[in-house]
Parts: sequence; structure tokens; C-alpha cells
Amino acid sequence: EWNDLLDSLAVDAAVRVLVVTGAGKHFCPGLDIKLLAQRSAAGIIPPKRQRPLTAVADYPKPVIGAINGACIGLALAWAAAFDIRFGTTTTKLSAPFARRGLVAEFAMGWTLPRLVGHANAMDLLISGRTIESDEALSMGLLNRVVAPAELVSAAMDYAREIAEFCSPIAMATAKAQVAGDWNRSRAEAE
Repeated sequence: EWNDLLDSLAVDAAVRVLVVTGAGKHFCPGLDIKLLAQRSAAGIIPPKRQRPLTAVADYPKPVIGAINGACIGLALAWAAAFDIRFGTTTTKLSAPFARRGLVAEFAMGWTLPRLVGHANAMDLLISGRTIESDEALSMGLLNRVVAPAELVSAAMDYAREIAEFCSPIAMATAKAQVAGDWNRSRAEAE
């Protein structure tokens, strides 16, 4: 459903920016470890994704995350692929893969250092610790922090502003440039 929605909105000229948020108290509190253990014991293998979770990073329109509450594990990998991340004073983020005996999944070893720098990425991935919004903001994992009641309206205000004043072609090009220039020299990027 998510992929179908992305595909339909990508070609809808009336849609210039996406805002993604959690439907309840949390953006996504992470995988239920007990459920994972039950499925593993039963030999249940999850179906292969049609498209990588982080493919939203290559989406042609800006994607803004309105990160409410907890954003843990897989959810953090997904949110890290967004272009802009708003959080609240109650937002908590964690990449607890090492605490679960897992590798840094869903391109976190690639994405996280680009967002927060090598040292911060290593800290988060090795320790698996949970950080709060003020620390996430200071390291660049969140772009803005607002009161919980203002989260969606702040993200929507930002989205409306760029939808009104910024060229869709220029925004799409900027996204492609930033993604592509990671592997180019400064001279090649000019």
C-alpha cells in the first residue's frame, strides 16, 4: 500500500511535498522482540520487500518526517531516509540493533554517518542507546524540535511554504545532487 501510494503521488502534479507521521502516540516504537522470536522459532520467513524501505530517499519530491514519540530500529532507518525530520520534546530515537544481536539494518551504516557524522553514528550503532530530541537535534538527526501539540502543524507549515515558493524541478534536482555528490569530487559536482 505504501509503495502504491508513493507511486501515485509521484506523478500527481498537485502533490509537491509529503509529510509522514505516526498514527498514534508513537511514530513507530520498533519491532516486537517476542513476536520476532516466535516467528523465528516457527520458521516463518518474512516476505521479501518489493522495494527497499529506504527507497523514499530517492523519491522525486521532498519527504518530511513528523516524528512523534518513539522512533526505534527499523522506523529510525526509515525516518533517516526522509529529507527533513521534525521531532517533539518527547521524541525518542534508537538504533538498538547491536542490543538485539543484529547488524545495522536497512542501510543504517550508510545513512547514519551522513546525517550525524562518523563518531555519532558509531556511538548510536554500537551502544544501541536511546537518545532524546535535544541530543538528536544537536547531532543533526532531527532538523527541528517543537512541542508535541505543534508537530504536525509545524511540519505542514514547512511543507506548504516549500510547496508554494520552491520549484518542484529544483527540489527534485537538489535531492538528486545531494545523493549523487556523496561519491563525487567537488570539481565533478560543479
